[in-house]
Order: sequence, then C-alpha cells, then structure tokens
Amino acid sequence: MSSSAPIDKVLDTLQLLGISVSYFLLELLSTNKEYINHISAKDILQNKQLILDALLKSAEDYPRTELKWATDLVKDICACEIVVLSVKESGYHFDVVHTVSEQLEDFSIKELAKDME
Repeated sequence: MSSSAPIDKVLDTLQLLGISVSYFLLELLSTNKEYINHISAKDILQNKQLILDALLKSAEDYPRTELKWATDLVKDICACEIVVLSVKESGYHFDVVHTVSEQLEDFSIKELAKDME
C-alpha cells in the first residue's frame, strides 16, 4: 500500500460528499466552535506552525499572493495600532514644537513600551 493511499481515500471521500478540503478545514476550525474540541481540530491547531510553513513553501511554486496578503494584513494592523497610539487622547501624542529639552531628557523608551504593552 502506497503511503499516499490513505490521503487519496480521504480526498476521494470528500469529493464524493461534494466538500472541498478548504471548506472542510474552515468548518472544522470555524468561529462557531462546534468542532473546536474535536481531536482533528486540536491536531491542526497544535501543528499550525508546520502547516503555515508548508503553505509558505508550497507558495514558492506560485505567485507570492499569499505572502503579499499576509504582509498587507500585518501592515494594516500595524497602521491601525499606530493611528490609535498617535491620537492626542492616547497620552502618547506630543507637540514637537512645544517640547522642551527637560521633557526629552525625562523620556524613557522602556517605560513607554511598557505602558503601550
């Protein structure tokens, strides 16, 4: 028996049921949490880094759309966080024109990072 035979059987079964692999995975890991405690869902979540690595590796054969999507998503998230932190009401905004040297000398990047965290 070939090592791919069990996978072929699963893929054939999904096809017979009219279910794509992506639909199956999305349902298994969906936000409704119906299957979140299922052993298969737990296995996927425990191996998420290996799965993501495999997705990135397989993407090498295709245009970098997945990597671009992930990069764009991270950029959007960071931009939103910067906007939130830079508004005057956040307490982290300062007016460079009216800043005096004592304020800069008292500034602590470690303390700022701790507060932002």
